[in-house]
Amino acid sequence: FIFKFLTITKYMYLIIETLTTANSKVLNIPIQELKINPKLIQIVWLLYDSNKALIDEKNYTIRHNDFTLPFEFSKIYNITTELANAIGNDLSVVLRELSIVIDKSEYIITHNLDVEKILCAEFTKMNIVHNFSSKQRINTVDATINLCDISIDYKGELPELAILYKTLFKEEIENKHNIYIDSKAIAKCFFELVNRNIVNISNNYNKYLWHNIEIF
Repeated sequence: FIFKFLTITKYMYLIIETLTTANSKVLNIPIQELKINPKLIQIVWLLYDSNKALIDEKNYTIRHNDFTLPFEFSKIYNITTELANAIGNDLSVVLRELSIVIDKSEYIITHNLDVEKILCAEFTKMNIVHNFSSKQRINTVDATINLCDISIDYKGELPELAILYKTLFKEEIENKHNIYIDSKAIAKCFFELVNRNIVNISNNYNKYLWHNIEIF
């Protein structure tokens, strides 16, 4: 009975946020060179229905038996190698669950394309089939570029989630180094962008929808 219920469930919005050991330089290298780095350390996804109601959420720490987290990384994000090994989940199991969720979702929302690059690389390394590229993907960082005066206030750099959040709600995100809180902030920002008609998901084509972009 549970299996039948899961197979017919359809989600509208899938919000994904990740924590990795990556940096911008790593993200620009070919997928073939991502065999070692970056490492996916934590992933959060939130599922919303067409009424924007939260119906499910997952928060997984990933276990890497052959990898030691850098000291500075652990200091910032409060995740040590020992903790990850103790409470962490097998990456292949998490990715297979995510692949199923992606199949059942209409829109995938992230703050930037780095999340998609990392996940597609991990799917490839694990030889797990996914339909990421066939979905409509909404990238809120591009909406931020037009909404925030980054040329003056942020020196022309791509705005971080904290900048978008502060621009929309005139307040700071509570904890900038917690991706569960970040995922909630992404969802809140996304729905606010929709409410303000900055992102219009009713159109067949919108410049914030990345359904025609192939990452890999």
